[in-house]
Amino acid sequence: MAHNQANDTVRLAGQAASLSSELYAVQEKCQHETTAGEISTIADELARLSTTLWHLNNAINADPTQYTDAFNEDLKEITTELTSVFEEISECCAGLQLADSNVSTVSWFFKKGRVTRLLKHLEALKGTLVVMRTVLWHGKDYGTHKWVDNSFQLNGINAMQI
Repeated sequence: MAHNQANDTVRLAGQAASLSSELYAVQEKCQHETTAGEISTIADELARLSTTLWHLNNAINADPTQYTDAFNEDLKEITTELTSVFEEISECCAGLQLADSNVSTVSWFFKKGRVTRLLKHLEALKGTLVVMRTVLWHGKDYGTHKWVDNSFQLNGINAMQI
C-alpha cells in the first residue's frame, strides 16, 4: 500500500508544482496589483505544498515499514481531497487564462471567494500531512517501550507510574 501512496504523493507534488507555475504565469499577465498579489499567494502555497509532498514521498520511500495502515488510509483520504482541490484550482486558473487582461480582474473577483476557500483547504491539508508525518516520525523514535515492575518505560526513561 505504501508504494501506491508514494506514487500518489509524486503525482500530486508534480500537479501542485504545475498549477503553481500556471498561476505564476497568470499573475505575471495580470495588470491589477492586488489581484496579482492574491494569485501569487496561492501559487506560493501550491509550491510549498509540492515541497511538502516531495519530502513525504522521500520519507515513505526511505522506510515504508514506519507507516501504519491508519496512516496510509488517512493519506489516501488526503490525496483524494487534494485531487479534488487541484481540479477546482485548475478550473479557476483556466478561466483566468481565457479572460483577457482587462476582464481577468473581474473574473478574479467572482472566483476569489471560491479560491480563498480552496487555499484554506490546501493549507489545512498540508498541515495535516506535516502533523501526520511528524507524529509517526517521533512515534518511531519513542516506540521502543517496555513494561518493567508496573512502570511504563520509554527509551529507558521511566515515563509514567501506574
